[in-house]
Amino acid sequence: MQKTLVIPARARPLAFSPQALLPYILWALLTAGLTELLLFRMLSRVGVHIPKEGAVQDGYNLLTGAGSYAFNVATVLAFAAVVLLAHSLAVSRARVPAALVSALAALSLLFAFIEESAGARFAYGLVSAAVMVVLAADAWAGGRKDVPRRLIVTLVVAAYLASQYGTLANHAYRALGIGGSVPGSIGTLEASEALVVAVAFAMFWAWSGLREEGWRWRPPLLHIAAAAVVAVVFLGAYAGENSSTAAILSLWTLGLTLYLPLPLYVLALALYVLTFAACIRNPLRTNEALALGLLPVAGLTLEMTYQHLLAVAAVLLLARAVAVEQAVSAETSA
Repeated sequence: MQKTLVIPARARPLAFSPQALLPYILWALLTAGLTELLLFRMLSRVGVHIPKEGAVQDGYNLLTGAGSYAFNVATVLAFAAVVLLAHSLAVSRARVPAALVSALAALSLLFAFIEESAGARFAYGLVSAAVMVVLAADAWAGGRKDVPRRLIVTLVVAAYLASQYGTLANHAYRALGIGGSVPGSIGTLEASEALVVAVAFAMFWAWSGLREEGWRWRPPLLHIAAAAVVAVVFLGAYAGENSSTAAILSLWTLGLTLYLPLPLYVLALALYVLTFAACIRNPLRTNEALALGLLPVAGLTLEMTYQHLLAVAAVLLLARAVAVEQAVSAETSA
């Protein structure tokens, strides 16, 4: 009886794609970013009101230390996320956005090792602004017919450009040795803050489920409770005796001056939380959930390279709709 020689097939090496890391990097970045926002940027700035003795002081030191560690982790993850997003753009043959995002990442890495001059900060801000403008233009030029997304990206980019006008002009003045104040800087900053509020309403209309379900829309009670708690805490902080401290805290952490009527901010914040919760619940809204979480961490004024990277990552997730979900399925099929 003749025997057949069976040659075992050579095991295929597991395919590795940088894109497969993207969803894990982004979710880790969101977690670390929100942690440092709450425990480092916010909590450390209210330390003046905390007793400096006993267990309270020990707890305060422990929490702010954890927030500081989360800030360092988030800084590294922000750079990694932008690099992976630039790779995603290159794979999709979006050469101009990929080149600009890569340049921004390279400058961010360079600034970690050199002293930033006013001219260098001006150049960095210009690259960051150019990235956002190109991404917004790409959202309108693409074949996608999602008009609400295009409008939201335009509002977000317009808010960042308006907020950066005064900052970039100040850097240019310092680099050129020009004294005096920048004309129109206060007006553009106020306009950017109004756009932030408009973005919250637009996102709620587009992604909360209200647009699809109409009058039948009923958010889960847990989402309503979360939005209510955040709104009540916000209202209590800014309507109490320490309202000036709370306003300074908002300026330092989020870049908002709160010059508009307070109820408008409360309503916008509640709707923003409802939208964020709805996007997290919907597996088809992963990009939107990540972007909505990253935008508050980035803030409005973008004073650090870390914040620029967060803002660019959020705008990129909204404008290009980078397939985070597809990255997970691709890794599974591999």
